[in-house]
Amino acid sequence: MEYDCGFTKDDRWFRYRAAGIIVEDGCVLFAGNDVDDYLYSVGGGVHVGETAEEAVVREVFEETGVRYEVDRLAFLHENFFEDSGLHCHELTFYFLMKPRGTRELQSHSTTSGGVPEHMHWIPLEQLGSQKAYPTFLGEKLKHLQPGIEHIVTHEITVKLGVPADMESWMSLVRRVRGNFPGLEMEEGLEDHRKAVLRFMEDQRALCVKLGDTVVGVLLFSRKHNRICCLAVAQEYRRRGIGSALLKEALNRLDRNRDITVTTFRTGDEKAAAPRGLYSRFGFAEGKLGEEFGYPVQEMVLPGKTLQ
Repeated sequence: MEYDCGFTKDDRWFRYRAAGIIVEDGCVLFAGNDVDDYLYSVGGGVHVGETAEEAVVREVFEETGVRYEVDRLAFLHENFFEDSGLHCHELTFYFLMKPRGTRELQSHSTTSGGVPEHMHWIPLEQLGSQKAYPTFLGEKLKHLQPGIEHIVTHEITVKLGVPADMESWMSLVRRVRGNFPGLEMEEGLEDHRKAVLRFMEDQRALCVKLGDTVVGVLLFSRKHNRICCLAVAQEYRRRGIGSALLKEALNRLDRNRDITVTTFRTGDEKAAAPRGLYSRFGFAEGKLGEEFGYPVQEMVLPGKTLQ
């Protein structure tokens, strides 16, 4: 019997794996299955006594039915995330595989639990809009560098906020209240707390947590097709939390209609980060206005044209 390099101890989980980066005709190969709602890299656990290169050739064959050859080691990835109550640390060697000039596969693979797997060719330019892991591949493959790159990520899971999150949620809001007109006074904070509870009850409140601490929040309105509030703790910014929250909210709104959000005007010292985020998702400048006497601007993501 073969044994994967990994272990579970109390609430800690570690795994050492190898994965292949397979690119054919501008598309990257990912795997998926009938249970999980996301895609993942083609690969698996390295066996005890096996090299990472041997493991990736074996895993790619097991999942695709095709014997790909290794080109080179491209990324060494340390990924920290939480899953089913476990604090997980996964170390993955990502190998570029030599292209074969065809996307034909002979896949009949299953997960370790026996669930059938399916192979998906995702166009490189669409990777950013897919729920596919690792999330760094989209950008890195567009500007692939020679040599081996060491990447450390803390994967982000967006969840629906529930009343049990309220204390930590409001602790974050208090720390960033200076970015939200109307929340300067205790009365405004109390009104906001009541509003957040209503959003939670209607499943319109999203959050990102590290352990029991809320580090990012978003409220959205289905009725108005609108992003109502988005905030990330100062010490956790520039980690993709805002992007993850916004992407999840957009998936829950009607993309066939315009989606709006109000943010700071150009030239405001607080404007660069939020306007940059919304612009990257395709929002464009809309009408000027004021909130609680503060100058703001609406940004609009145009609805998709129905054919």
